[in-house]
Amino acid sequence: MSPSGDEGGALSFTNIRLDSLLIIVAKHYGCTVVYRDEQPRTLRISTTWNQSQPLDAFIALLNELDGLRLTTEDDTIFVNNK
Repeated sequence: MSPSGDEGGALSFTNIRLDSLLIIVAKHYGCTVVYRDEQPRTLRISTTWNQSQPLDAFIALLNELDGLRLTTEDDTIFVNNK
């Protein structure tokens, strides 16, 4: 599933697995991803990510999804069930 983008640095993802999305996001921000729960890995979502926004802003957007809780510490994104 490849993202579609615009000149402003925003990428739109449709029906992408969370683990695939987070690989792209983590690479951009120079982070690693740790899954404390395995279930969210296969969650499929549709979202838009503005690459110029801070990581914490994108994490806050993802945390609005039901059953998902992401946190950051240093250079690590932690993924949990809510």
